[in-house]
Amino acid sequence: MSALPSSHPTPDELASAVDAGLPLFYQPIFHTDGRAVAAEALLRWQPAGRDVVPPPRVVAEAERLGLAHRLLTGTLRRALGDVRRMPGWADDLRLSVNVTPRQVEHREFAADILDVLEAHETEPFTLWLEITERSRLDLDARHVRRLTLLHEKGVRIAIDDLGSGFASLEYLCRLPVSVVKIDRIFVERIGRCERHMRVLAGMAAIARDLGLVIVAEGVNTLEQVDFLADLGVTLLQGYALAPPAPPALFEMMSFRDMTPALFGGSPPGRAP
Repeated sequence: MSALPSSHPTPDELASAVDAGLPLFYQPIFHTDGRAVAAEALLRWQPAGRDVVPPPRVVAEAERLGLAHRLLTGTLRRALGDVRRMPGWADDLRLSVNVTPRQVEHREFAADILDVLEAHETEPFTLWLEITERSRLDLDARHVRRLTLLHEKGVRIAIDDLGSGFASLEYLCRLPVSVVKIDRIFVERIGRCERHMRVLAGMAAIARDLGLVIVAEGVNTLEQVDFLADLGVTLLQGYALAPPAPPALFEMMSFRDMTPALFGGSPPGRAP
């Protein structure tokens, strides 16, 4: 993979920003009753005088430069610091942070995550770790043990984008998974493609039978909410529900006031 073009930050700039903790936006995950139950931390880095660098490009370049683990620990420290400053962040809300297979494969992956949680006086059960489908996770016994250790400490392991990319159903058999996030490609085709709807229903049934928490991504219509509810999928995330937003937005309001318009409330950031 080539280096970032000259209009983008240099490797030294990226390394410095990674160590400082890249800025984050947060997107709530809602229950169908309108309660916010979690929020996903999303990279939002805009170096001075330049455009926002797409998160996948940031992650890819960090991995190319050997910064993947530093990116993870820096992101987690930044997220926990943001949460501490958000008066609207209730004790029962969960923080979801993305991790790549490359990061899971780092030998200090589990130990350093637990160290960051302890340093911020945060209980492990507060954290969800979403394994992204950027590349296939090597199901080596060492990698499984690292995830199992975190699971035993209380961290919840989530599989992101189930049904697409490298997010294999084998992960559900081999890893200590508690949460699955169904890829938006299936949600977007609700009411439009019978095959996609049947596959979605099948994945939801498997997850239910395994006792997993199910989150649907890309939810934007009431038809989708109703169909998913019929499948027992009651946790929803989508731009129409609430777009990603900076911590400052959440410092001005309670998550409990964020009931989406789709559920009969007012969109986040707007007066009722």
